[in-house]
Amino acid sequence: MNINFLKLNDKKTEYLLLSSPHMRSSITGAPVLVGDEAISPNNKARNHGVVFDRAMSMEKHISHVCQSAYYQLRRIAEIRHCLTRGAAESIIHALISFRLDFCNCLLASLPLTSIKRLQAVQNAAARLLTGTKKSDHISPEVRELHWLPVQCRVQFKILLLTYRALHNLSPGYVS
Repeated sequence: MNINFLKLNDKKTEYLLLSSPHMRSSITGAPVLVGDEAISPNNKARNHGVVFDRAMSMEKHISHVCQSAYYQLRRIAEIRHCLTRGAAESIIHALISFRLDFCNCLLASLPLTSIKRLQAVQNAAARLLTGTKKSDHISPEVRELHWLPVQCRVQFKILLLTYRALHNLSPGYVS
């Protein structure tokens, strides 16, 4: 870090011990000295906007994504009557779809119950955009919008990344 003129901010530094539930009880996380600070292990850590937890269940990350997306949906709903459908769709893509897609390849092996929470966000966005009632089925509307379900979006992103890597269409460190 000194060679590259970088300095570690010891007040913002955190670390996370990852282990299976069986091993978690036998591992004790000793504090690590970083600069003048003794850093103890956390139950969660944030890196580039992704929240990791000790079990790598991604539950904290999913909760954060859902919370921020629902907040944005409430703000959009307040002005929806002033927007054309095209403008509303652009705003939803910029503020909601972006959150659902950001680092979603980390969600690939999660149980369907975790993914369903993200799917509920996408469904709420489709309802807001199309004006569909909560009592009506949303699947036809999502299909009409040409939005892939969240589970399929995750698979599509991984397959696209793999295709680009195999055909040298991605940066060298990915290929």
